[in-house]
Amino acid sequence: MFNLFRPAQPRTITVSPAGRQFSARKGGVLLEEALLAGVPLPHNCTVGTCGACKCRLTEGKIVELTDFALSPLTGEELRAGYILACQSSVRTDLVIEVDLGSQADFAKVSGRVAGQTRLTSDIMGLRIVLDEPMSYRPGQYAHVGLEGVPVARSFSFATPCRPQVGQEVEFMIRLAPGGQFTEALFARDFTGEKATVEGPLGGFGLSQDEAPMLCVAGGTGLAPILAVLQHALDSGQTRDVHFFLAVRSQADLFGLERIQALAERWPANWRFAPILSAEAEDSDWTGMRGFAASALEQFNGFGGAAGHAYLCGPPIMVDSCADSLAAQGWASDRILADRFLDMSSGTQARLKDIAEAKP
Repeated sequence: MFNLFRPAQPRTITVSPAGRQFSARKGGVLLEEALLAGVPLPHNCTVGTCGACKCRLTEGKIVELTDFALSPLTGEELRAGYILACQSSVRTDLVIEVDLGSQADFAKVSGRVAGQTRLTSDIMGLRIVLDEPMSYRPGQYAHVGLEGVPVARSFSFATPCRPQVGQEVEFMIRLAPGGQFTEALFARDFTGEKATVEGPLGGFGLSQDEAPMLCVAGGTGLAPILAVLQHALDSGQTRDVHFFLAVRSQADLFGLERIQALAERWPANWRFAPILSAEAEDSDWTGMRGFAASALEQFNGFGGAAGHAYLCGPPIMVDSCADSLAAQGWASDRILADRFLDMSSGTQARLKDIAEAKP
C-alpha cells in the first residue's frame, strides 16, 4: 500500500521513424513533455485547433484532454490512431509516429538579456542578444528561458529575423497570474543575465501571394503581427493593410510608436484602428468600442476572396473573429490564425482537473 505514496515512475516515449526517446511524467501533456526534453514535435496553436501536432499512436495509452472527434483530425485519421500531442495526457509508455523534418531548424541558443521595458501594467518587452544566429520566419515563436527560473515559456518574435544587424530578438510578454515565468520576469530586472531561446516553432506567417492584409491583434498578439508587417515592408511588398488592435482600455494600448513608424513608410493603403472593449463610458475616448469580432461584422474593406486575414491573440478572440469572417464569405484558407494560451496557475489547474477526471 505504501507504493501509493511514491512518485509515479516516468514514462518512456519513443518517436519513430527518427528513433528518438525521452522521458515524460505520467499525466503530463505529450507535446509539452517532448519540448521540455528537447524533442521538437511539430506544433502551432497548442490548444487543439490547428492539427499541426497530430501524430499516430502505435503503442500505449493516453487520455484525451479534449474530444478528438471535435478536432481537426478526420474520421480516417482517428480510425488510423492519430492523436493531437497538445491534447494528450500521458498514461503509459508510448510509441508515436511523426515526421520531425518540419522542425529541422529547431535549435537551442544561449544569450543574455539586453533589456526589459514595461509596455503596460501587465505587458513587458524583453530583448535578448543571442550568442549565435537563429533563423526564423516572422510570425513564428520560441521557448524562452531565464537563468534561475525553473520553467521556460513560449512567446512570438516581435521583430523579423535580422542577423545582419546583430542577434537581438524581442518578445512581448503578458503577466499571467500564478505563472512562474511571467511572475519572475515582472518581479525583477534580468538585464545582463543568461537566457536561452529554443526555436523556431509555428507555421504562422506572411502569405506567399501579395494579397491585401486584414490584421487583428489582441493584446500581445501584436508581436507576431508587427514582425510580419515589418518583414513585408523590408522586402518591398505593396499590400493594402487594414489593422485592428483590440485591448481593454486606453491604458492597455501599446506599440503605437512602432505602428505609426510602419504607417509612415507603408507604400500602399494603410488603415489602423484600436478597439477598446472595457473603456469607461465617460472617458474622452472617441475611437471604436467593443470586441474585435463585432468590429469585423462592420468591416467593409476588401473581400475574403481577395485578402488574407491574420488573427493573433486569445483563442476566444481569434475564434470569434474567424467565425465573423466566415459568415461574410471568407474562405478558411484565407484566414491565418495564431492562438495565444497562457500557462497561469489557473490554466494549469484546469488541464490537471481534466486529465485526472479521466481514468
